Amino acid sequence: MRAVVWLDTSLLSEPGAVKRAEREVSERAAELDAYVVQTIKGVWGTTGQRDVLYGVLHAVDAPLLITPTLEHVGGSEDPATEIAELVTIEPAKVWRWCTPLTKSIKRQFDQYRRGDWSVCVG
Repeated sequence: MRAVVWLDTSLLSEPGAVKRAEREVSERAAELDAYVVQTIKGVWGTTGQRDVLYGVLHAVDAPLLITPTLEHVGGSEDPATEIAELVTIEPAKVWRWCTPLTKSIKRQFDQYRRGDWSVCVG
């Protein structure tokens, strides 16, 4: 499986931190039987970063986005999982791809399971 690595360089200011992060994400990719096809370095807060990542993921046909921590993608898995499956090193976790529509459906289902019948139509 193909993967793209995203490193927020504003979080990797210590000497050698970028190289260490690159090594760690490569090891994490190997654990998942994935291989890194491209590494992108930048700052998450920049305008359109998610769109840039989407373009790269699509161009190289990679379903995985690997990053050291959630902080590298703004502190939440939500924006990243709208464009790919998100893999982090710390915690070692995989967040499944989930569009806004599937998130809405899951939210409604959870409400229904808790007995909130207001989500039912008709």
